[in-house]
Amino acid sequence: DLHDRLGGTLAALKLALRKPENMVMEEDLSIIDSAVNEVRSISHNLSTGLVHKYGLNEAVNQLFKILESSKGIRFTLYLHPEIGKLGQTVGIELYRIVQELVSNTLKHAKATEVSLQTNFSDGIFNLIYEDNGVGFDASKVQGGIGLENVKRRVDKIGGELHIDAEKGRGSIFIVELKA
Repeated sequence: DLHDRLGGTLAALKLALRKPENMVMEEDLSIIDSAVNEVRSISHNLSTGLVHKYGLNEAVNQLFKILESSKGIRFTLYLHPEIGKLGQTVGIELYRIVQELVSNTLKHAKATEVSLQTNFSDGIFNLIYEDNGVGFDASKVQGGIGLENVKRRVDKIGGELHIDAEKGRGSIFIVELKA
């Protein structure tokens, strides 16, 4: 709906504004183009179809490729090949956690690099997400829906969330699950 309805409405608006009697500047039309691209990106990111069809690793690869080309951030991935053994339900929640962390990085961190790695060790699965942004004081975050969503999703899959963040040095988020 987001892609088809809102995207279609924006495209129709752009066509309507192109009428000669409207005298709209080309720079103004580029704002609509940006909105259309953002809707496309958001709707693409909301879809968990890639996780269902190809698994978590490929879905994350696709997400990061899209973001790297459009947002100018360098993404480094080290994804364990056997992540599928966690199951599709956990995979979808992990994907949504990664989406939320990326969204927070894009909105707040002013980062130029993001690293994501997954691994299994002694029956424990770890997802480690790190950015080189401005950092934050986790004890002082209030009213942020994004971080609360991450915490809820980690709880939902029976995991633990560890946050290592400090102003001026970026942020590290570790999701830990019994595998």
